[in-house]
Amino acid sequence: MHTPLLLDMAADAAPDRLALGRRGDGLTFRETQARARRAAAWLAQMGGETVAFCGLNGPALPIAIFASGLIAKPFAPLNYRLPDVDLKKLLARTAPSVAVIDDDMIARLGVTPGVTVVSRSAFEAASAAGDEPEAALGRRRHRGPALHQRHDRRAQGRDPAPREPDVLCDLDG
Repeated sequence: MHTPLLLDMAADAAPDRLALGRRGDGLTFRETQARARRAAAWLAQMGGETVAFCGLNGPALPIAIFASGLIAKPFAPLNYRLPDVDLKKLLARTAPSVAVIDDDMIARLGVTPGVTVVSRSAFEAASAAGDEPEAALGRRRHRGPALHQRHDRRAQGRDPAPREPDVLCDLDG
């Protein structure tokens, strides 16, 4: 199961239910889903093979997780509490990547080759408004690496026989 599928299931079942934040200013599942889709389309245009995140908790974190799943890119959370030297080393290991970093932490990290740094405020603005997310994402929705690996193994002759899907729960008895 891909992470964005969990959000889609929640948005389908209870679209107006509070998903993130407080009652007065939080986001519903429908709003969270729309923001994740817009963020995914925006991140896809940025390039990179990984989406990294370094910052405090808040709505940007789950939106980044769901967005990275929608564009089938690994998500790499970085611990902002680490010393700057260690944090810079970890960030460099994510290259080529797009890193969403809290605005006040960008100066700590400086420039890292192969890493496109975007501020959290720019990420939040891109996810809050923009084009219709479905049109921007195209056919990428729910097509993560796990779906393509088995096909690739079969094509290369390493997994010649198709396997039956695993049954997690047989409701028919």
